[in-house]
Amino acid sequence: MAVLRARVKCFRCGRSVDKTQTLITKSITKDIRYECAKCYKRNKTSPWGLGDEIPHKIEYFCERCKYKFKSKVCECPYCNKRDRVTEARITVSDLL
Repeated sequence: MAVLRARVKCFRCGRSVDKTQTLITKSITKDIRYECAKCYKRNKTSPWGLGDEIPHKIEYFCERCKYKFKSKVCECPYCNKRDRVTEARITVSDLL
């Protein structure tokens, strides 16, 4: 009995690696992509496996509500306005 080792190309680094040493991820277009273990450790992808296409949450501060939150969009969850929302890292001492 022969053991066949299929080789696939990693979508991040472009190297040809053994298929058993890769993770299968899907893109937004539902295409199957292979990611080698080294690239996975370097670039921890999201649990959904969509890779770099998912926007990351950014820390915002609403001056109107005095509310600090993390979101993907620059809009306050309390007042639903964007005019006084700033992207910043505010500490408690800044608020006092």
